[in-house]
Amino acid sequence: MRYSLFPYFAAATGLVVCLGASQTGFAAEKLYIQSPARYDKGATIDAKVKEECAIESRVSYFVKENTLGKFDVVPSAALNDAGNNKALSLVILSVEGA
Repeated sequence: MRYSLFPYFAAATGLVVCLGASQTGFAAEKLYIQSPARYDKGATIDAKVKEECAIESRVSYFVKENTLGKFDVVPSAALNDAGNNKALSLVILSVEGA
């Protein structure tokens, strides 16, 4: 009587493993992210801010970290290799702060 629940337990465990695998996604959609981000030609940003803050790297890293799990993130300098996949161009328009 003690082992009568074993087949149900094994089936439930198998279902949980399959659901977990499907949520992580075996075939996640690729998202190419421009890395590093680039500054807009018209952006007037102090050179010292550019040098010390490394915003272009931080922006692309932030986007990458917040899209993991939803997409298979591929950093790309020019996005030319994206092909038919989704691609995200990152352009920094301005920087504000104190």
